[in-house]
Amino acid sequence: MNFTKQCLGIVVLAASLSACGPKQQRAQQQELHLKTKSVNTSNVEISRQYATNIEGIQTIEIRPQTSGFIESCNIIEGQEVKKGDVLFTINSENQKQTVRAAEALVLVAKANVERAELEVAQVKPLVEKGIIGEVELATKKSNLSASIAQLEKAKADLLNSKENLSYTVIKSPVDGVVGDLPYKLGSLVSSQTPLPLTTVSDISEVYAFFTLTEKELLAFNRGSKGMSQKERIMAMPDVTLLLADGSTYEHTGKIVAINGLVNPRTGSVSYKAVFPNPDMLIRTGSSGTVKVPSALNDALLVPQSATFELQGKLFVYKLDENRKAISKEIKVNNNRFKDNYIAESGINIGDEIVAEGIIKVREGMTILN
Repeated sequence: MNFTKQCLGIVVLAASLSACGPKQQRAQQQELHLKTKSVNTSNVEISRQYATNIEGIQTIEIRPQTSGFIESCNIIEGQEVKKGDVLFTINSENQKQTVRAAEALVLVAKANVERAELEVAQVKPLVEKGIIGEVELATKKSNLSASIAQLEKAKADLLNSKENLSYTVIKSPVDGVVGDLPYKLGSLVSSQTPLPLTTVSDISEVYAFFTLTEKELLAFNRGSKGMSQKERIMAMPDVTLLLADGSTYEHTGKIVAINGLVNPRTGSVSYKAVFPNPDMLIRTGSSGTVKVPSALNDALLVPQSATFELQGKLFVYKLDENRKAISKEIKVNNNRFKDNYIAESGINIGDEIVAEGIIKVREGMTILN
């Protein structure tokens, strides 16, 4: 009998222990010791990024100013040239003949002037002696004036023909890099030819063109209230350039112009920054990203490690008054500061959130420090 009671007691004790175990385990599963963070504001400096198109500070189309056949081409595509280097020569035989004809006309005009001067010199003493009348002298002087005018015109024609001859030798107007060469030797070209002979881009400095939204422009103007446009531009910080391969360009740039008009189709405003390019690393037509530093006051910073994404939305676990974790959707802007998002809505100053280990957290869990 005693043995039976002992066995029954053991069974009851085992049952009670097995019943208590899961409850304690479930209670432990509803509590986690994790690091939390109180959300506060901070003044930070962020960098806004904008896609940019890059051009040399000067890109000049090389066009012929006279008609003729391309006689020689002294360059290749992509070649670096200096101001005054000969790029092309155009067949110049017609221009040379025009110069020779103009020189001959100058000689004829000079001879006519000399003859007219001689006639005036012969008639003048006869008039003084009264042998012939004043009309004869006036006529000779008029002929002399006409001859002098003809000489001046002949000289002008000669200068013009020499200038046309100089156009047959096409030189680079600036230091730069040669572009495409659409015409071959022997091609007939003129000032009316559709395409230029080539282009020369001065890339000692380059312009980076990018756009800001109208909203960003308004914020910029409000932040520099009372300043002229020139003063606003001068007060802007230096900008940096990310190249197409993702590397940061070693030279910083300066914003030099802001378009005065907002594009009504895109709601954007064009900016222009200039960068030095002493090593000719950047070429006209390159692309990249301009980073513009900006001060942001009272920014709500949320660590990226405290967030999780669900169906394209961003959430944090916020603790209520009982320290239970409640998922809360937040809105963040496109800018980041170090490893933090900058929250725009969904969270307030002083809110306590789970700062790490959120993969372990479930809705309603109690979070202990």
